[in-house]
Amino acid sequence: MHPIISRYREELVFLLLFLTVSVSLSYYLLAQYRVLGKAVFPLDDAWIHLNFARNIAESNEFAFNSGHPIASSTAPLWTLLLGITHKVIPNLDLVAYLWGAACLVLTAFASYKVTYFMSESRIWSLITGFFVAANPWLAWAALSGMEITLSAFLILLSIYFFLIYGENRGWKRFIGIAIAALSMLTRPELCILVLVLLVLDIRREISGRKGRRSLIKLLSISLVIIIFVNAPYSLFALSSCGQLFPCTYNAKVGGLGLLGVLGKGDLSAIVEYLTTEPFAYWGQFIRAFWNFESIFFLLWLPSLLFLLLFFLRRKDERLLVFPAFFFLFTLIMGLFIPKSRFGFPWNRYLQNLLPLFIISSLLGFYYLIAGSKRASWRYALIALIALALLTASGNQWGYAIPYVRDFYVDCGYTMRKRHFKIAQWLNENVGSGEIIAVSDIGYIGYTTRRFLVDTEGLITPGILGETRDGLEKDALIYQYLQEAGVTYLATFKAAYPGLPRERMEIVFDADPMAVYRMLWGED
Repeated sequence: MHPIISRYREELVFLLLFLTVSVSLSYYLLAQYRVLGKAVFPLDDAWIHLNFARNIAESNEFAFNSGHPIASSTAPLWTLLLGITHKVIPNLDLVAYLWGAACLVLTAFASYKVTYFMSESRIWSLITGFFVAANPWLAWAALSGMEITLSAFLILLSIYFFLIYGENRGWKRFIGIAIAALSMLTRPELCILVLVLLVLDIRREISGRKGRRSLIKLLSISLVIIIFVNAPYSLFALSSCGQLFPCTYNAKVGGLGLLGVLGKGDLSAIVEYLTTEPFAYWGQFIRAFWNFESIFFLLWLPSLLFLLLFFLRRKDERLLVFPAFFFLFTLIMGLFIPKSRFGFPWNRYLQNLLPLFIISSLLGFYYLIAGSKRASWRYALIALIALALLTASGNQWGYAIPYVRDFYVDCGYTMRKRHFKIAQWLNENVGSGEIIAVSDIGYIGYTTRRFLVDTEGLITPGILGETRDGLEKDALIYQYLQEAGVTYLATFKAAYPGLPRERMEIVFDADPMAVYRMLWGED
């Protein structure tokens, strides 16, 4: 190896991954620009973050409706990052694109570092990093204006520091837990990652026979770190939403899942939920990752099994990280997240796990190859993995990349057709003093800069009560809209079938959405 390459190989790897991400993202942005004439975020959720970020930059308040602070973001770290950066860079769309792209580069490099620490194979690690950097769904995530790639990066960073400082007896052993606690501010369900690292740390203490005092110290410091990182936002949620979780959690999950069943006190329903829901979630989890990466999926389950078998042989806790995380994640999420909320929209709530999925799909086979004593077996396994990777590459270039490209363009087109037109109509036809209710608050709120009532309860916590579905929910929404004096409602025409359409007049049609004028005088 050339001495310059040997000296700067980490920097060269980073540069290669940076170029891969740059080419990938440029491909999707240019495809959208050719069709729409501009770059457009694919989901309305991105504009919710941007609206909060703009208020952070302009008035130093964490609020969607200016002057009304509220904990409505399940990714406050991402929202704050955008808002603080917006104080320096005036174009907020550009800020979101830059951070999404930067976090994807860092995620790819972190994938390389984690794999190298576990395998000590630069080729194996570089292949892993490349597949993360070139992954079409992660490119979609980086350009979505949402927190997905930041969350993915923090997941890998926490695992990396947990692995390299696992045997450290000083403060460095808590870096992994601290970063995992921070990742909860990008996705609250990553409390499961915190739990996994803490359980493995406890197991390490017990197996090493460090004593009760050492175990108590570990638990105490870890608990203090977790509370210190997450308490400020939880207290903010308590003061603004009346609960320790952000309004978004209550709007999407509150009253459902295992907690909802327990609240009803129906023993038979509890037993049924415990015995069916985790398996239902597992099935949807499997389908999601099959759709994301079918070739890697075929490697994933056997690879996790190999990691578990090598752990039993070597007693190396590092090998447990990936099987333990995926097992506990699917079990706990299956219990607490209802099926109806699993994949909305387009399984994006699992995209931050894709790098971890790719890494774990390959690592178990590396240990199997490295541990094979017979050269013939080793060469056969290498040929098998090489064939799988070539097939995965062909699948990406031949199917996944064009599919995600068209999907990304179509999402932007849909946003433009629906939300853009409604926002423009409201700006031109509705006075600033009118109260507007909206089901998709992001772009409409960002563009109109009006005070909005949110029919989904993300920024209007009192609108739903404990009901999430059915005609009872619609009745609560209707009552709230009337009491709040809402004059216009912008939503999908098929939404809220329990609302009395005879008391709502369509004044602007942006099929499948519409703007209704509420006819309260006829009640």
